[in-house]
Amino acid sequence: MKTSYKPSKLPAIAAQVRKEHPTSSEIKNYQLDNSFLDEVRQWAKLPKEDVDGEAITIPIRKVRLLANYVPANSLHLPLLNLTRILFLRANEEIARSLFILWQDYFTNQDLCYLLYRIVQDKPELVKKIVSNTKLENTTMMQWFPSKNIPYAVGRECMRWQKSDRIRFSDRLMTLGIMPSTRLGQRCIQEYLTFCDRTGYLEISDRDMLPALKKYSPDSIKLFLKNILTELKVEDFQRYYQCGSYLRNIYTSDAGTLKYKNFFSGFTPEQELKYHRWLNYILIRESFSKNSNDERLQFWSQYVPYSTDAYRVSASECLVIEFEMYSIIEFTTKTMGPLYIYRKDIFEKFVKKYLKRMNNTELRHSLYNELLQYATERIIHHDNWQYKTSRYLMAHSII
Repeated sequence: MKTSYKPSKLPAIAAQVRKEHPTSSEIKNYQLDNSFLDEVRQWAKLPKEDVDGEAITIPIRKVRLLANYVPANSLHLPLLNLTRILFLRANEEIARSLFILWQDYFTNQDLCYLLYRIVQDKPELVKKIVSNTKLENTTMMQWFPSKNIPYAVGRECMRWQKSDRIRFSDRLMTLGIMPSTRLGQRCIQEYLTFCDRTGYLEISDRDMLPALKKYSPDSIKLFLKNILTELKVEDFQRYYQCGSYLRNIYTSDAGTLKYKNFFSGFTPEQELKYHRWLNYILIRESFSKNSNDERLQFWSQYVPYSTDAYRVSASECLVIEFEMYSIIEFTTKTMGPLYIYRKDIFEKFVKKYLKRMNNTELRHSLYNELLQYATERIIHHDNWQYKTSRYLMAHSII
């Protein structure tokens, strides 16, 4: 999340936002003494029909105190009466205080509903509060009922200044959200669930992994839905550690029941992209003893065209599947030629030998007994990559 450009007006805007939207620690500290808390208890117990009348009689000073009490609700009181009083008596100062405190207590559903009602029924009041930000009433009405407020706020942030690579914390401030609040911190922590392609490519595999390990299962799903939409297939070569972690902890391998259950609700395009991400990982693992292995470097570039990849441990081979063809590569140090088959022929005559034979036996059989089924056999001599690439293109495999 590096910054390569910072608009000239941003410092002035940020200063104005801080002035009009102080952090919760900067809001005027009203002392909530025991006598006032006793009154709060009484208000919370009022019959429903008496609340509106009582709200009119409460001095505005005590309504301000009530606005400071409700977000934290330290006495764990039912808040229905108290939020009704605040709604009826809300002025610009009280509404601003509630909005700022909400950023530290956004999990308080009663507070969220109170703010929703204020935005809905007193829009002119709210416009004054957010006048120096890019925040709009319609956006706030989407935030407050949201089941995942940090995600909703973060997504809105990404709508603004797409052409400007400014820090995400600065984006938050343009919407009146202070990065130091609990909501601001959660948005920063959940950044990977809603950022754009440029944002992902600014983060290394090593730096992304610790963040993912802190995510809940729900956040992992949001992350995957987003990254599988934003990134191109070739981008996933950057994220070997993250992909391995997701496969080992959450999804398992393609085709398993765990995999199918996890991807319920994903689009076919997202699932295909993830499958190809797993293909990258498998190819790297197959030749991981040497990161400069020429087979690893060669086959990685063709993963975007693949439909599947799997290893057979008995014969130490890797099968890379394309729409109409299957290719066998050997993962052992002694290598062995690669074989290319039409997929239907491979499935019918060759595949069954992969699990029955060890490495030496399979290489012997592919050459002496099963060569008739191969459309091409290529030895890993000088320039084998060029010959293989030409064959793949000539036969429309890629």
